[in-house]
Amino acid sequence: MDSIVDNDSKPIIDSYFYIGLALFMIVIAIIGFWNNYFGPFFFGTLDAHWLIHVHVVVFGAWLVLFLGQSVLASKGNINFHQQIGSYFGIPWGILLLILGFIVTFAVIAPGVGEDHQTQNYAVPLIASLGDLLAFAILLAAAILYRKNPAIHKRFMVLATASLMEAPVARIAREIGMPEGFLVLVLMSLSPVFIAMGYDRWKRGSIHKVYWIGLGFLLVKLSRFIWAAESDWWLTSSDWLIDNIYPLINSLI
Repeated sequence: MDSIVDNDSKPIIDSYFYIGLALFMIVIAIIGFWNNYFGPFFFGTLDAHWLIHVHVVVFGAWLVLFLGQSVLASKGNINFHQQIGSYFGIPWGILLLILGFIVTFAVIAPGVGEDHQTQNYAVPLIASLGDLLAFAILLAAAILYRKNPAIHKRFMVLATASLMEAPVARIAREIGMPEGFLVLVLMSLSPVFIAMGYDRWKRGSIHKVYWIGLGFLLVKLSRFIWAAESDWWLTSSDWLIDNIYPLINSLI
């Protein structure tokens, strides 16, 4: 996720920045899910399916892993950092994707109701699946370039930042902000903007990986505009709920 050597610059020790960025994303996640999960959990009023608890642990552990990998890099433990990434980080990322897919249907499908109005679940379904797809693509890119620290660490920032949309949407609702496209862009992509600003300050220019990733995440965020209520997605949502949910429900 990080390295003390940036391939396109002189040797630098910038891992402390990534530690701060990891903590920032952890804070976003805690605030975003405080009223829905963490608050009721700590006060003993939470009533949630066991699968939700597992999902929170897996998602939270990914953020802690990102933080831990940044700490290892800041201390120069690059070999251990790489071993953790290969033997634990990659499988954990895959587990996050699988569990996220299962939880998506386990949470959304029961709310379909007898009227079976597709509009009731098409938007949350594309929101969750879109996040998972974006994370999968960016994680795959990070794995592909894991031998190139300058590219790898930036793809890891982008992959983790792609998960921030869900907590940010809840923060926006809690403080009464409109959940429009601009709000989601500015808030959910704030870790990316911060990282790009750091690049500009440290390197004198923004690495092309961030520009590519930013464009990709903007397309992902805009799915609410061009896909959420389109005929093809409404039809796809019906098919997914009717065919995928029964399989998942039989497992949980």
